[in-house]
Amino acid sequence: MLDQIAASPAAPPPAISQDGEEQTTASTSSTAFIDVSKLSLREFLELEQLRKYFRRFLEREECANELYFYFEIATFQQFPTSDYLARQARKLFNRFCDPQSREFVPFASTEVHKDLQTSLVSPSPAMFNKAQEQIFNFFATTLFPKFQQSEIYRGIRITPQQLRAARLAAMGGVSVRKLTATKTSIQPAADPRRRTNPVITPGGEAEDRASDDALTEADVTVTMLLENPETRALFLFFSEEIFCTESIYFWMDCNEFKDIPHRSYLKLRAQKIYRKYICGRAKLQVNLESSLIRVIESNLDNPTRTLFVPAQRSITKMLERDTLPKFRRSKHFQPSFQLLLAAS
Repeated sequence: MLDQIAASPAAPPPAISQDGEEQTTASTSSTAFIDVSKLSLREFLELEQLRKYFRRFLEREECANELYFYFEIATFQQFPTSDYLARQARKLFNRFCDPQSREFVPFASTEVHKDLQTSLVSPSPAMFNKAQEQIFNFFATTLFPKFQQSEIYRGIRITPQQLRAARLAAMGGVSVRKLTATKTSIQPAADPRRRTNPVITPGGEAEDRASDDALTEADVTVTMLLENPETRALFLFFSEEIFCTESIYFWMDCNEFKDIPHRSYLKLRAQKIYRKYICGRAKLQVNLESSLIRVIESNLDNPTRTLFVPAQRSITKMLERDTLPKFRRSKHFQPSFQLLLAAS
């Protein structure tokens, strides 16, 4: 955390924390921050550290539904064509396109709504693309300019190192502790097998650390497969072939839950995930330890975005133990490995 500056008549507006809450502005005279006016709307959507500011603004404007729908569509686009995709298409339509829904998102063109209704007969991963485009245009022409005039925007303090870390995270889709982005391998002449990986230090600095060998098949983990949109689709398709999709759907819903844009939806979504995967009558029940279930049940009335993190980790371990070995022997593994290798 940055040191707090002394108050002055020309003091800047309150800074905004990463979860969107106002804080007393913190800085030092030697700290260099980037000029946020040079950041685009797309960066505020794609970079998690920036998206939290925009989300907080949309919550105040009561327009968080648009952001939530935008990212639900992004997730939907990664699903392979299947019965699950058809069910999800209907759920998305009922949730965001039904005028009677509490999360209804109106469109500038009625043709988009009509096209979506028609597409429900034979859904495809691209069926919501026009809706997503309209939401983006609404952000660009109306909400983002207003956001740029807000206290939240003026209070953003982000260093070049933090911005670089956020960009690496968006490219690599991995944890903040170690971000392996889509890298240009810098090969020392003495050992052409060595490469360098961008790694984020606890202070937010990005540095290159050498690794002896390129990614191997043995290095592939469930987390790698699920965090990469292309390999996730292949892993999900394989799971449908062997009739064990529940755990992957649960992992995906838990991952989505961590980035719900509006706090008022946390309780609603937490209870939905509980009913869908955890309770005794759940249709897609997953195997969790009773201690994890008790913790989830005790926090359903006041959930945080990390409520399902321990359960998600438990499911990841189960997939590593039971499903990944089968996936390695399937026809889908080599294409997945090549995709991961290309991004490493």
